[in-house]
Amino acid sequence: MTAIPILNINEDFLRRFTVQGVRASDGQVVDATGLSLEVRIAATPTGPAIGSLTVFAIEYVDEPGFYHADFDMVTLITDLTTRVGSHVYVIVRKVGDMDCVWWKYRVANNRQAG
Repeated sequence: MTAIPILNINEDFLRRFTVQGVRASDGQVVDATGLSLEVRIAATPTGPAIGSLTVFAIEYVDEPGFYHADFDMVTLITDLTTRVGSHVYVIVRKVGDMDCVWWKYRVANNRQAG
């Protein structure tokens, strides 16, 4: 059984991820660059953002197709304190499109795995 990772609300949270797509001209899998990606933290895999937990992902300049989404500690504490011990989902979607992928986390207010 795979352990569910922890989202610690007492520090900034950084989610990094790669995006690839299939090139229409030849069917090759390639890095997807220049996308507008929205990342939210929700109570369910398809739910709306909890509070104001929505950010836009930023693509690394020197690594095409590699993005990061940053959530600051103050917002995490404000919006997730009542959910400590519960599961939340970090969801990526292309702006104006459907959800692409999600990751499940357990909310904690420290670094302990317990």
